Amino acid sequence: MFFGYGKYFCEIDSDNAKEVGVSIIWRGYRQNPGSYGKQLLRIADDKNGK
Repeated sequence: MFFGYGKYFCEIDSDNAKEVGVSIIWRGYRQNPGSYGKQLLRIADDKNGK
């Protein structure tokens, strides 16, 4: 559930939306680290369209 909503926000071309998406995914990570670690690393490497 957290991943789906977080991914939705992370795919929006807005830095604010990405911050919200990461926050949502982080909540899921706290509950299940194995499932969310790769997604958080991918987002951390994002250049935000620059």
